[in-house]
Amino acid sequence: MSERLQVATTHDAALLRGFFRRDPVAAALLLGDLDEPYCQWCRWYVATYRERPVGVLALFEGLSTPALLSFGAPDAVAAVLRECGDELPAECDAKIPPEHREAFAESYRIVRCESQWAMGLDPADFARASETGGIRALGHRDLPAMLELYEAYPDNFFEAGQLDWGLYFGRYAEEELVAISGTLVLSEREEIAMLGNLVTAPEARGRGHARSCTSRLVEALHERGCRTVALHVAATNAPAISCYRRLGFSFRSIVLQAYCIRN
Repeated sequence: MSERLQVATTHDAALLRGFFRRDPVAAALLLGDLDEPYCQWCRWYVATYRERPVGVLALFEGLSTPALLSFGAPDAVAAVLRECGDELPAECDAKIPPEHREAFAESYRIVRCESQWAMGLDPADFARASETGGIRALGHRDLPAMLELYEAYPDNFFEAGQLDWGLYFGRYAEEELVAISGTLVLSEREEIAMLGNLVTAPEARGRGHARSCTSRLVEALHERGCRTVALHVAATNAPAISCYRRLGFSFRSIVLQAYCIRN
């Protein structure tokens, strides 16, 4: 099939949306990036077969480190990487399915790689946490406390500008911020949200803070019409997986979180 693939950039949101809707949890970040403000920082490369998309590579440049996201058939993604390689960053974060790793390895040296669970939540399965005291929406007034808490998690992806794009909730205990739950993308138009930057102060773990904050965040997302809520969590993080399962999230697929440097 690869000889017949056509590779090009596209701005056709309807074309991409139809393709990503085949698996909205796996494609949650990609679907969210079709909406404002994310789309202004996104470049889309698509491989088509008989005028139908079979593989997509998205380059997101809205954060300090660019990110590559892939979706679709491995040979189609490999074709995009080969034909558009000169337009892609020398270093990047990547979120890719395991079956795309070989294609990426042809163009990039994968320096770090973590296996994660892609988990999704259907509205009917949501199990609210009962204890939400001390939780409030976070904004720029909370930025110093947020940055201090994120220092305990040097691999986090939080940047101050995300407070303008998404939704964040946190719990304060004795005037100290001890837990945060936020969104990487939030699109009311696409009815989808991707959770991210979920952290708890090391000394405050095991007290239900993450579950309560995430529960309040999901409630707010449902109020905004987000029918699909997804997240990625390290496959080895059993306490976090248990927390999300108690809220109603279920395992959907494996995704690789990688840092890549061009060969």
